[in-house]
Amino acid sequence: MIKKKSLKNLKPVKRGEIRNPAGRPPKARCIPDILKLIGDEIDSRSGLPNIEALMRIVYKKALRGIPWAVSFVAERTEGRVAQYIGLAKSQKPESYLTDEQKAKVADMLDGDPDGTAGIPYQNQNQIKELTE
Repeated sequence: MIKKKSLKNLKPVKRGEIRNPAGRPPKARCIPDILKLIGDEIDSRSGLPNIEALMRIVYKKALRGIPWAVSFVAERTEGRVAQYIGLAKSQKPESYLTDEQKAKVADMLDGDPDGTAGIPYQNQNQIKELTE
């Protein structure tokens, strides 16, 4: 609840008045911002921007067959390969849990007979299919 005293302290801004002359404080720099600044600098040896000089070095390593460089270049030129993760209907989640893990899950679901507490309704049927 707002007190009447605190409302008396509020004053509307007058035309032309600047309440915060220094403005918002500058945002803290983060690693990507710093790396972008360094990448924009010109390399003294090649005369190219640092980022371009770096990419040329990586590309040369890829041409020599260095695996991480080949992967790096391929992912940035062709895109990453899609990775699918999931369970087959025949594979029940209990089949890969140890007895100790099963006991922990049972304790967590204690008092929840169908084991769906905290799971969005639309996903409950999928989970039941997997565990039956």
